[in-house]
Amino acid sequence: PPHYFPYGTALYLLLFVPRWLAYQLLGAAALGTGALGLSLVKLPMLGLELLLLHSLGELAERRSKHLLVYYWLNPIPIFITYVHGQLDVAAMAFCFASLTSLLKQRTVRSGLWLGVATLCKFHVVALVPFWAVFIWNRFFAREALRRLIPWGGTWLLVSAVGFIPLILAQRVFY
Repeated sequence: PPHYFPYGTALYLLLFVPRWLAYQLLGAAALGTGALGLSLVKLPMLGLELLLLHSLGELAERRSKHLLVYYWLNPIPIFITYVHGQLDVAAMAFCFASLTSLLKQRTVRSGLWLGVATLCKFHVVALVPFWAVFIWNRFFAREALRRLIPWGGTWLLVSAVGFIPLILAQRVFY
């Protein structure tokens, strides 16, 4: 049932695909809570940590070496993701990828990343007005609309397509 996994479809697929592939290759051992089963959950999170670190590195170009040291020596992300098992790194990694793309004027890619972030955790929708105001203030009027429409359209399309399975499953949104 949907209430067993109260996150979006992007996060579900990110965690489902490696486990399904391992199940096809190795059988039921991939489904348990043993070392293989847990690593199939933790490895995608490590990939997202690397995406987040890459996005942060692009924002802090000259201080990327300091960022690397401080990020990986910080016990909070390690505890949250690998000990406690929270999945918040997924939405944040995609949000920062969206922000980095937006700063590099890749508006469609930014909309795509923000759509994927929305499909991880819905609270990311709160960023949409901030991203839109940033585009408007950076380019203004005609150029802003030329960028806002594809950005917003991409975000909306990715989000809508991702919510189709939840709507078809008649999941109640609270």
